[in-house]
Amino acid sequence: MRRFVFDGRALSLLDEKAGRYSIVPIATSIDGLVAVLDEKYGFTPPLAEFALSDPYADFHRQARTVTYAGLAKIPGRFPGLGGVKCHRLELKGPDANAELWIGVKDQLPHKLIATFNREGQPQLRVSFSKWNLAAPVTPADFVFTPPEGSEKIEMWSTARMMAKAKK
Repeated sequence: MRRFVFDGRALSLLDEKAGRYSIVPIATSIDGLVAVLDEKYGFTPPLAEFALSDPYADFHRQARTVTYAGLAKIPGRFPGLGGVKCHRLELKGPDANAELWIGVKDQLPHKLIATFNREGQPQLRVSFSKWNLAAPVTPADFVFTPPEGSEKIEMWSTARMMAKAKK
């Protein structure tokens, strides 16, 4: 499992299985973090779009087309009971096509199915549930403490990796 912790001044990345972590100074907003990681380090954390201040604007920016696919219901835990009525959006882009289900009542994402445009057409399927928009958050939630026995390593930029590969 990998963990990302960002406090507005630094990003800490932990690979729990490997027992390694890295801390890089990045003084920016959460929106800026995603841009810096993509530009400098060549990656975007999984589902980072959902952490942005305006995720729907980012979806529109990345997609070539966005189509309204109608209403559907995500079933509840028991057949015929409960469930969430959603608007279905189809997003088509150069790297992936996705279906995003947005709750009619709460306007929150409830389901995402992304199919990547590469060999084998791998899919990412995510269900979002038990939203708590009033969860208590403290500064301590953004403090990274490396696990005992883990090793600190340097995180290389894409430019540094490319330069090293040329040697």
